[in-house]
Amino acid sequence: MIQLLSFASVQSVLGILYGIFGMTLLPDFLRRTENKNALFLVSPLLGGCVWLALSVGLGLLFPYNVWYLAGALLLAAIWVFYRRKTLFLPGRPAVWILLAWIIFFSAMIGCDIAPRKIDGGLYFAPCVYDHVKCAIVHSIASHGLPPVNPWLADGGKPLALIYYFGWHAWTAQLPVLTGCDAFFAECAMTGFTFALVMAGIAGLTGF
Repeated sequence: MIQLLSFASVQSVLGILYGIFGMTLLPDFLRRTENKNALFLVSPLLGGCVWLALSVGLGLLFPYNVWYLAGALLLAAIWVFYRRKTLFLPGRPAVWILLAWIIFFSAMIGCDIAPRKIDGGLYFAPCVYDHVKCAIVHSIASHGLPPVNPWLADGGKPLALIYYFGWHAWTAQLPVLTGCDAFFAECAMTGFTFALVMAGIAGLTGF
């Protein structure tokens, strides 16, 4: 239960932050009253995609560390303050109910990946095998971008990772900013990515 609440809390906070950022990016011609419920659901996906592209893209040019991310967050906060009059709430209570269910299921995804303690033992679900890539998240959080290969090294010297790493770099922002471990961040962001996509689909289909 504590694990479920932890994932749900992280995903809720991220959803609020990316949702606020996404609302400020919406063009004015879309801001009609009849579109507000759909736009509210799409906003976190828009905010998350733009933040990922900008923060990770520019992270290749600057040291990808807590100071860089803090500076990026400060600039985003200034932008949101400048565009604060564009923020809005949905007009239908059903939107909040839908979001609550999405967050619940996304938190359950994180719990399904994370290990369980049963009778003093630690057990992993079969789906964990695709999530040992949390080593990439740890590598980025520790060494920055581009990532160092966490598995191979020639004579102990770091090797560049030849692999797509955009999502992992986005996920690494959690350990960089909060100090949480990479596996928790990977589990939380896996569920959160599901939540973004589901909310976005609901908005695009005119919920």
